[in-house]
Amino acid sequence: MRRGASHDAPENTLASARLAWAQGADALELDVHRTKDGELVVAHDEDLPHVAGAPRRIDASTLAELQGFDVGRWKGAAFAGEKIPYLGEMLATVPARHRVFTEIKGGPEVVTALVRAVARSEIPNEQIVVITFDRLAARAAKQALPRCEAGWIIDAPRTWHEGALAAMLRMATDLRLDALDFESSWPLDTALVQQIHQFGFKVYAWTVDDPEVACRLAAAGVDGVTMNRPAWLREQLAG
Repeated sequence: MRRGASHDAPENTLASARLAWAQGADALELDVHRTKDGELVVAHDEDLPHVAGAPRRIDASTLAELQGFDVGRWKGAAFAGEKIPYLGEMLATVPARHRVFTEIKGGPEVVTALVRAVARSEIPNEQIVVITFDRLAARAAKQALPRCEAGWIIDAPRTWHEGALAAMLRMATDLRLDALDFESSWPLDTALVQQIHQFGFKVYAWTVDDPEVACRLAAAGVDGVTMNRPAWLREQLAG
């Protein structure tokens, strides 16, 4: 699930992570930014207006300063008092044999802090997937954490042709990555997924909250999808 069970709880918080696991999610997706004092906090945006109503930038704030903000009240009174978690807190929620997809917000400069956070945690590296839009950050993460899976996030296609995919596959091969994570509007069918698999890459898709899209992607053979409503989507697919 994307940012935890973010339809039902404030995104990227301990509350959303715990609810996602309670709803039967197989993995957790979260976003990390580096703070002024070199720690990694879990938040989607680079600043706090959306979740805390404050024009505070994460990279200009320390971890202690950021944890003074309430990032749950905007979602409802039941979540008042939720704090911005640091990465180690979120990793500690991950059950055995489940995974966490950690999206790097920023470039390769974030990887040093990521390595430190992973080393401090008790979660095995094999349960961590590092994903990012930044190809150089993905390469740096794979080099620094070789036992972690590393994936390149691919945004919605502006145009689609076989040459574009071939170029992506060549680049991902050169970067020694493990996976490609496509925005769900990509034309991922069985033939395309098989072609990517033949290059040795896993195929993920985001964000999938439509049962028809989820069924189409599952039939195509993708390795996983991220969503905002894990329990609801399971119910829809079961029905």
